[in-house]
Amino acid sequence: MELGIRRGGDWRAAIDATRTGSTESYAVPHPAGSGLLLFGVTDIAPLGAGLVWMLQSQAFQVAAGTSGFPYALKLKSAGQAFIADRLAVYGTVFNFVSASRTVKIRWLKQLGFQFYPGPLALAPGMLMFGLGPGLKALAGSTGVWSALFSRKSLPVSEFADVP
Repeated sequence: MELGIRRGGDWRAAIDATRTGSTESYAVPHPAGSGLLLFGVTDIAPLGAGLVWMLQSQAFQVAAGTSGFPYALKLKSAGQAFIADRLAVYGTVFNFVSASRTVKIRWLKQLGFQFYPGPLALAPGMLMFGLGPGLKALAGSTGVWSALFSRKSLPVSEFADVP
């Protein structure tokens, strides 16, 4: 979603494009009826990887934060299980986050993700995060960064430098 907004789109269109363009997507309402959590993965076959994503409404974040520590642990546990399952399917999972999003980065670190900075000329202030044996090669590929940050489409030829 952050990627869609950085490309000049509005957040509503970015959410819709993320959800409908995904190989898998799920919606989870907060048990108290306060907000929504969306998550999923998009198969990027040319890379042999899955692009994982999670979005939550402000109301969901507030409700989760006031629901107490056991709920936060349950959400973390469910997130780790989802990532482990997706790793088994895709081998490598990844996405991007702005380096300024310190709260999101802390959450992603708790889920076990590794982080790599992007090329300054292509993606200033952005980090690739992910897991799996192909992550380091993806992070080091200027073709991946260029394709994902400079165009709306992802032509296979852009990934030529991924080993």
